[in-house]
Amino acid sequence: MTTTATNLGNEIVDVLRNPRYRLTGIVEISRLSERDRSELLRRIKEYALPLLQQPEFANLQALGPRLITPAPDYGLDGQWGNYWDVEHYGKEGICAWIVSSMPPPELLVHLSQANRTVAPDGNSYLLRWHIARSLQALHARRDLPAVREWLAPIHKIWLPVPDPGRERWVCLEGEDRAPISQGNAFELDSACWQALTGDPLEYTLADAIGTAMAAAGMTGQCHTIRLGIARAHLRAARKAGLSRQQDLISYVTMMTLNGDALAESAAWTQAVAEASELKRPLADALQAPLSCQPR
Repeated sequence: MTTTATNLGNEIVDVLRNPRYRLTGIVEISRLSERDRSELLRRIKEYALPLLQQPEFANLQALGPRLITPAPDYGLDGQWGNYWDVEHYGKEGICAWIVSSMPPPELLVHLSQANRTVAPDGNSYLLRWHIARSLQALHARRDLPAVREWLAPIHKIWLPVPDPGRERWVCLEGEDRAPISQGNAFELDSACWQALTGDPLEYTLADAIGTAMAAAGMTGQCHTIRLGIARAHLRAARKAGLSRQQDLISYVTMMTLNGDALAESAAWTQAVAEASELKRPLADALQAPLSCQPR
């Protein structure tokens, strides 16, 4: 079940009416404009805590993900104020909203255990566990002891769902209990590791089309919506037979900016066919300049 952006706030408030729960948000600070980043950190002050707690990641903390926590004396109104500040100034970087009864400073230390992850090859890697795709993949593997105990203190977690048309969220349930053990190596099996890998091109394209859309005056789409747009067009490109990365990038970018015009263009249809047969790159195969007006 998914919920709309409007209903998300209502769902969170309903849970926070129980005073034992605290709301924290995960924000990818690096995705924010300098203006929004400065304003968000000014408002949250010392309660925007770096998730990369280990000393070896110290050089990444300034622009790394943050856990946005409520001040110790915040009740429902104060936590709602935090939520509003993040939604207003940190929307481009929101990765998750978490409700837990574990005090936020302890939750920070607990969640940070997953930063350094032992892969099936026996080596340790920095895991970007805080993005929605990773959190969903880990939640699906609660059969792994390390994952189950890591998720144990979470009551509910809301994650943004990539959708090309609107902002949607999915709520995942935790076990709402204290973890049995802490400090052990965060080890994952090969299937979980593969699920975490996903398709990096989707995320590259979400950023690329964001720049292109802004230049074309197409504003208002947050990162998750752009990710949904990139995913939908990327799926269509592969279904059309395109396989070269540059052709995939060209297809997604052009369809994002000119989707309606291209759908009726014989030149576009021919160019896609030629590129799918590896005759010429998609951009070169276009026989005539296409309108660059955004749809």
